[in-house]
This record gives sequence, C-alpha cells and structure tokens, in this order.
Amino acid sequence: MDTFKETIILPIYAVAFMVLDYKHTHKIERHRVFAKPDAIDDGKLDFALSTGVEVLKVLEEYTDEAMENWGLVTYSEDNLFISNKTFRYGIEASLLFIAHEFAHQWFGNLVTFKEWKYTWLKEGFATFFQYYIASLVST
Repeated sequence: MDTFKETIILPIYAVAFMVLDYKHTHKIERHRVFAKPDAIDDGKLDFALSTGVEVLKVLEEYTDEAMENWGLVTYSEDNLFISNKTFRYGIEASLLFIAHEFAHQWFGNLVTFKEWKYTWLKEGFATFFQYYIASLVST
C-alpha cells in the first residue's frame, strides 16, 4: 500500500508519475535529472540540469512568485543530451524546450483554463515564454 499526502486542487492533466529503472544526476538546489544509467556519467545531462535551475530562477523572478516543484517534467533524449559536440542549434533547441516545459508550471498548471476550448492559452503562453525566458538565460 502507498500513502500520499493530499495535494492542492490541480487539473488532472498536471498529474504524472513514472516507474523507471533510471539513475539520477547530482542535485542542484531542488533539481536533478533522471535518465538511463549509461547517460548519467558522461556529462550529457549537465546542460539540462544547469539550464533547468536557471530557467526556473528567471521564471520565479519574472512572475514574482516561487514555484514549488510540480514534480515531473519529461523530455525526449534529443532535447536532453548535450555534449561538447552538439551544434549551437541543438543547444538552443534544448534551452527553448526546457523553458517551454517549465513555463507550463505557471501557465497551464498554476493558472489553468476553465474550459477545453481555451487550451490554446496553455500552449500560447508557454510558447511565448519559452522564447522570452530563453532570451534572459545565459548559455
């Protein structure tokens, strides 16, 4: 039997969990990245980890509101693994992807639409802020 603490009221599409045999990076503040065991030690996750920390700080400063961890933000490996061989386009795409997913914590999770016909707001705000917040993050 598993017991969970009661959560705040939130939309059901914001609830996620995964059961995986993954390892995790070291922790920076409240962040860590989970991935396949063979990806942990080669440094490919350092960019995603440090960028996630910086993007969240910029969003918290912009909104003047700290965001407690909503839990799980998922990425495809293409947007997660960055090495010294990655082209600039790949690094920028990863930054935009991370910024977009973190923006959803405010625009789509914390502030959500009343009816499904307004779902474009969720993606619209996240898309705008992926570019705006990325422009404020140093890479």
